[in-house]
Amino acid sequence: KFLFQGLMEYNKQSPKVNWKLSLIGLRREEVKTNLMLMSESVIKKIDLLELVSDKQLAKLYLNADFLLFPSKSEGFGVPLIEAMAANIKIISSNSSVMPTVCEDVAYYFSPYKISEFIEVIDTSIKFIAQPAKSRVHYQKNYCNYRFKENFEKIAEQLDGIN
Repeated sequence: KFLFQGLMEYNKQSPKVNWKLSLIGLRREEVKTNLMLMSESVIKKIDLLELVSDKQLAKLYLNADFLLFPSKSEGFGVPLIEAMAANIKIISSNSSVMPTVCEDVAYYFSPYKISEFIEVIDTSIKFIAQPAKSRVHYQKNYCNYRFKENFEKIAEQLDGIN
């Protein structure tokens, strides 16, 4: 519900911004209920994808500008790791394991504050609008390093469980 409220508010505050969102793996009935409360202008910007193959998922990551991850709880953070591996910016809630997995690679927001969500979306869209040269610098010099470092930390923690 938070995601849909945030998107409605963002669209109201920034009606001229052209955005598109692909929602993957959501419960269909929950989404339909929330979509009924949204304006047609927002609904047109959302693609609902229930199950996607690994190949389709890889293509979605490669064509994405960022991963939007508003989860309040997450067991491991696989989508976050996938996004880092694909070198795309991450917009994530600041709860559960998200800050541990992404550290300072992501833009964070409270999953209880719509105003923070809107601010982070706006900042991310401004990032996307930067010249490609700036974005490549981020991807090559920061994201790959952080992904490797965080993955190694997670692997060490998993080894310690046995």
